[in-house]
Amino acid sequence: ASARAGEAAWAAAGAGDAAAAAATVGGPACGGYLVSRARFAGPCRSGAVAVNMTGATVVAPVPYAGVQLWIVFQDVDGVSVAGGTLDGRGRALWACRRARRPDCPPATRSLTIYRSRNVAVRGLTSRDSAGIHITVQASAGVAIVDTVVSAPGRSPNTDGIHIKQSTGVTVRNAVIGTGDDCVSMVEGSSDVLIEAVTCGPGHGIR
Repeated sequence: ASARAGEAAWAAAGAGDAAAAAATVGGPACGGYLVSRARFAGPCRSGAVAVNMTGATVVAPVPYAGVQLWIVFQDVDGVSVAGGTLDGRGRALWACRRARRPDCPPATRSLTIYRSRNVAVRGLTSRDSAGIHITVQASAGVAIVDTVVSAPGRSPNTDGIHIKQSTGVTVRNAVIGTGDDCVSMVEGSSDVLIEAVTCGPGHGIR
């Protein structure tokens, strides 16, 4: 399946009337998607939207040239993402950067939550992101729970969870191993709760 199929399912889920309690966007029970780039934008008239990726692996394309953000949830309220694996396939880019070649493409961030509220990410695995694994930016009320982030210790600039200009963010029960910060916070973030996080390899929580 493709990014367009996922975006079409998102549009259908978000187009319901305001009386609908929730809509669900489902992934495959097993197997995987190859997704080039996907942006899931709100607001959704159906209210809360649940994205169920349990058993699915979403695989990034290679090369990444020119794509800074891979999967983005933007301007959404009440979205939950459950399960699944994001495979960023970042090893070729890491090798390029370690060799200090001048023609390396931008490091693609795997999952970005942007300008959103009341978002829950639970049971997600992110592996081998080319850049930052999970970014929370300009958002409020975001919970990232039971998450596994995995990349080698020599993978450059692969922060596990990056929090920027956001408030009310919870990171709980995470196992994070990266080549950069396990959790990083910058530029005006507040009310951030981080607990039960196993970090290593990585540069810690800062």
